[in-house]
Amino acid sequence: MLWWLSGLTCNDENFTTKAGAQRCAAQLGLALVMPDTSPRGEAVADDAGWDLGQGAGFYLNATQSPWAEH
Repeated sequence: MLWWLSGLTCNDENFTTKAGAQRCAAQLGLALVMPDTSPRGEAVADDAGWDLGQGAGFYLNATQSPWAEH
């Protein structure tokens, strides 16, 4: 099993559609797990900066509000 976590400017579909990894994984007998790494939607706190808020992928283990909820 291979877990792929996309970076800040990508979502789960980026790797899925552009890398062609499914073919290689199938040949090697690997399962691919490509979750979206960022909170999304209107209920998520946002920020004007492109690197903070909806879609920013560094919420994992956030300790401060309002991002700690996710």
